[in-house]
Amino acid sequence: KGDATDKAANVQTEVAALPLSLAAPYLAHSLEPTLDGKLRGQIDVAWAEPLTGENMHVYRSARGWDWSTEAFLASWTETENFVLLLGDSKAGLLRFTPEQQALYIRDVEIVPKYQRNGVGTFAVQYVEHLARERGLAKVRLRVFRENAAHHLYRRLGFVPVGEDGGGLLRFEKHAA
Repeated sequence: KGDATDKAANVQTEVAALPLSLAAPYLAHSLEPTLDGKLRGQIDVAWAEPLTGENMHVYRSARGWDWSTEAFLASWTETENFVLLLGDSKAGLLRFTPEQQALYIRDVEIVPKYQRNGVGTFAVQYVEHLARERGLAKVRLRVFRENAAHHLYRRLGFVPVGEDGGGLLRFEKHAA
């Protein structure tokens, strides 16, 4: 078992060094940009909005915050949006914006049946790659304190840098 674990770690290290376009097939994950203003983009936002609303429902309702489809749709044009694919299946959504010498992850939403398959890790590592490629110093994000995803972010090297109102933890990582 030790040899298999070592081999898997070596493959992950080798894949991590590849440009993401080459690494994606090895990781069995890929990204597909949405095409805003075209039919594909309209389909993606129609798929992404309920996914985000459902995934965030427990956190928002615990705080008495209502979901706003209008706010989500308005933010869609302000973010870079990617559909996360696992094979041919839509497994999640990645949204981010450039902000103050950083890429700011706005959403990593994974379809529940695809959670714990490395899709979120792939998405975050993709943003790290883009930040380096664009010459940006950091990747930033916020996560609800009780959201288990904060364990993933810590494992990937993100450090807590503060807390916003409503139990949102702020994390960042140097992209270099």
